[in-house]
Amino acid sequence: MSTGDAADRDVNEIFVYSYRTVPAKSPFWAALSTAGCPVRIFMDNPSPEHLAQWAVAGHIVEPRPLSFERIARQAKMVVCHGGHGFISSSMMAGLPTCAVYSDLEKRLNGEAVVRTGTGAAVNLFGVTANEIANAIHAVYNYDIYSQRARTISNEIDRRQYPSLLSALESAWYSL
Repeated sequence: MSTGDAADRDVNEIFVYSYRTVPAKSPFWAALSTAGCPVRIFMDNPSPEHLAQWAVAGHIVEPRPLSFERIARQAKMVVCHGGHGFISSSMMAGLPTCAVYSDLEKRLNGEAVVRTGTGAAVNLFGVTANEIANAIHAVYNYDIYSQRARTISNEIDRRQYPSLLSALESAWYSL
């Protein structure tokens, strides 16, 4: 599902998948307002406070979930809560990720993003807007994350869809 190089696709958006449990006053939203590029957000049933804050910041709000294929076409990177499904989809699409986690499971998923070199991870709580912004800006601005995300995506594709020759060899040797 790799979408190719973001530079080749002329995209500059940050796609944000968030939960309503992230308070409107969270440093997370302040960090996003410093992105300097379009930010597209999906949150199921956002509060009026969220919507007002995003309107002031000029963020694009999606009223319904987007297909990951569309996200991959439009975004240069994703920012998410660190859930396994979203991170896996980002890796499969070749998009770098900044996981802003709030619990142990999502922290471990974020650490996997860091270990693979496909992005960054930062704790939602106990950090400043600057710390969150620095993580997002690093993933957005340094091409090494995009390159590594595409490499991982290609490796996933290769493993999911082995070549016809290796499929035939496997079938032959299993006889």
